[in-house]
Amino acid sequence: MHPARFVKGRTGGVVLGSVVLLALGSVGASAAPDMITTRDIKYHTIIGVDMATDSVGSRAILNGSVRRADLHSSLKNGLKGKTGAKGETGPKGETGAPGAKGEPGAPGATGEPGAPGVPGVQGERGKAGHSAYEVYVASLSPSQTPLSQADWLASLKGERGPQGDPGQVGEQGEQGEHGDSAYEVYVASLSPSQTPLSQADWLASLKGERGPQGDPGAVGPAGPQGEPGAIDSSGYNVRTSSLTVSGSGVFGLSVACQPGELATGGGVQGSNDIIVHESYPYGLGAGWYARAARNTTAPTQITTYAVCLKVSNATGGP
Repeated sequence: MHPARFVKGRTGGVVLGSVVLLALGSVGASAAPDMITTRDIKYHTIIGVDMATDSVGSRAILNGSVRRADLHSSLKNGLKGKTGAKGETGPKGETGAPGAKGEPGAPGATGEPGAPGVPGVQGERGKAGHSAYEVYVASLSPSQTPLSQADWLASLKGERGPQGDPGQVGEQGEQGEHGDSAYEVYVASLSPSQTPLSQADWLASLKGERGPQGDPGAVGPAGPQGEPGAIDSSGYNVRTSSLTVSGSGVFGLSVACQPGELATGGGVQGSNDIIVHESYPYGLGAGWYARAARNTTAPTQITTYAVCLKVSNATGGP
């Protein structure tokens, strides 16, 4: 069958001209030696430059090539040739839509500890806090009157707890050094300008204040009548004892009557800064004792005196 019948013009008419023999390897019949097969056609497409003179011109073929759509339907199925060589990579297409989110991966291994960070800048000093007493005052309502700080501190004392069990007896301590006597402590407590009392006067000065009058005792039975005492015709003597003191403090001074005399009165005399604490007879009239104090440091003299009455049966003496 003449192949020219199967080549249609792009304008719809049959292309007239020289006979172009197309033997398609897929038709099934073997091609004549002088026939052009699809293997002999570059890219398996006939374009204008492939045509001989006086054959179908390229101008008669739309776009200068014969495509599958230009052939008769009976040859369309036989025009498929072998797969050609791989063409060059085309331009990169547009980015496709994001795919679905994948499942979370397994946790990674714990990394090694990082190096210690640089110490931060020291913060500013905070404001001074309130004292416990200030917190107590602030906790009161306007209608409440706060206690004084001393009373508030005293109110913090809790109730007395129960008596604890006796502790174990400790081991006996070593023998301590011999301590000073009370009189030695008194002497050591004086300033260099003060003259210490004698030990007897100091002991006498330790007498406490006179206690309240006791209730009268029951009347005892009358004693036997004593012999009348004889009064010395010479009358009485005033005995004195003086002490010069320098400095402030308490000072005691006594004066004794002589044997055969009885102290019936007495007193103490000194400068205006002397304050008399005590003045009384001692030893059943054996003499007189006085104790006084002063707050100044200028030297002064203190004199104790006793009015000693001469009697025949008086013992007298210190």
